[in-house]
Amino acid sequence: MKARRNIWILISLIGMLALTACTGNKTMIVGVESNFKPFTYVEEGSYKGFEIDLWNAIAREAGFKKYKFEAMDFGELIEAVKTGKADVGLAGMTINQARKNELEFSMPYYDTGLVLLTSASNKQIHSTHDLKDKTVGTKLATTGYQFSSELQGLKSVKGYPEISQAFEDLMNNKVDAVIFDEQPSRNFVRTAGKGKVKILGGTLTKENYGMFTKKRGKNIGRIDQAIEAVSQNGTYEKIYRKWFGKKPDKLPGS
Repeated sequence: MKARRNIWILISLIGMLALTACTGNKTMIVGVESNFKPFTYVEEGSYKGFEIDLWNAIAREAGFKKYKFEAMDFGELIEAVKTGKADVGLAGMTINQARKNELEFSMPYYDTGLVLLTSASNKQIHSTHDLKDKTVGTKLATTGYQFSSELQGLKSVKGYPEISQAFEDLMNNKVDAVIFDEQPSRNFVRTAGKGKVKILGGTLTKENYGMFTKKRGKNIGRIDQAIEAVSQNGTYEKIYRKWFGKKPDKLPGS
């Protein structure tokens, strides 16, 4: 019996050493979209945003001790995660079935939706029903682009690599409206677009953001457990208040 117990102890130790070798020495690559304020962005060489702070808290809970952020554009980030060049992606990524077919998502941690923006002087457009024969700008490969493409009667949908380009064209009257995610849009209205653009009405859709890995990614379970932990211990609410100035309507997992 003693010999058998010693064998099991030895097997357990070998397993622990193997796990350490696989996860302890490798630096995780956390790919982040470089310009998606206020969720992920790079400013003066520092990574900032709601999702950056949330990831740091999740990493502490999950025991991800060695990781580094790498800034990428949206398309590059998705490809890097799918091929394993990045272990995790942070990009204000809406969870939907098409994306779930190609990526593994964490539990949702942020509720959002699309909004409609026009110039501040606009008096003709009041809702999406008024977009007939209009040009709508949005970011390529996003739910905003998909939603806009499904609207009937538009003159055209103009897709941009970066949403900042769509906002710029809206201010310069090169597009009639922009449809994009709520918080980045509100951030723009408060800052560079103040007095120049406005948001009409509430959200057009109901969406949720999640972190993502490649299919069958080994870290999703630990990430989900950590999201639940920071939700329960008050860390999530603290981070949410920092970036959005209010208490969240609900916590992840509730």
